[in-house]
Amino acid sequence: MAISGGLDLQSTDATSVLGITAAGDTHLALHNAETSLELQLPPEALGGGTPFDVERLAPAALPPTPGLDAAVGPAKVDPLAAYHLDFGAAPPGAAAALSFDLALAGLDAGGRAAVLATDEPPCEDAAFRDALIAAASAKRVNVHVMFSSTALGWQRDSEPGEERGAGQPPTPDGCVQLTRLDETRLPLPDGSGDEPAFLHFDALVTHFSTYALAIVTPADRFDFDVDGDVDVEDYVTFAACAGDPDVAHSATPSCNMADADADGDVGLADFAELQVAFTGA
Repeated sequence: MAISGGLDLQSTDATSVLGITAAGDTHLALHNAETSLELQLPPEALGGGTPFDVERLAPAALPPTPGLDAAVGPAKVDPLAAYHLDFGAAPPGAAAALSFDLALAGLDAGGRAAVLATDEPPCEDAAFRDALIAAASAKRVNVHVMFSSTALGWQRDSEPGEERGAGQPPTPDGCVQLTRLDETRLPLPDGSGDEPAFLHFDALVTHFSTYALAIVTPADRFDFDVDGDVDVEDYVTFAACAGDPDVAHSATPSCNMADADADGDVGLADFAELQVAFTGA
């Protein structure tokens, strides 16, 4: 049953909110000390009566994963925070407004330095819009990276038989707006040298999945467990993807990375590249 009028549902220090969308605007907010998320759904996005579950993922559920950087090179994707948006199978009929707030006080020194070093790329930059950042979760849900130390970008897991990097972008125009806020959550003046207390991100989203803020740093292609080396454990992952020549691999994120020559299979040429990269534990 749809809620007549609008719905404004806000929660502080909770990990999830559940409900159904209203016939009018639906506004959801999850506020925590480290991060906050807000989602504004116009009536034409889903209509009234759609069940939803918005969940803040625990930091322990966000391990670093192998992926791609903005230059489509091997990278380590290290999520800082993530939220899963579940509105069932129905795609939205119109864009919804999604925003994140990230408190810098909750980051370690490395994470703080990485996010402070980032400049917001211009939305009209075609290379920026085409940037791909892989962020596959353990559950193989689609993860869309809102922000990283190298670029703003996205990529979802490829499906078998699908061209690597294919998928739908999380924003209709490829843009994520970044605003630096002071300790009172007011925007810092343009050109200010003051360090922000919060980073605020705004985007329009055209489907629902898991959205994350992440730091992306270059990595070795064959470092599947992103622990800084290429060793026997990584070889085991590689071997699980290897097969006969001209036999397509399974197109999982790891097998895509193992396919160094991007010819669709994991064969002897790829194994030769692994041997060169092998460092041992």
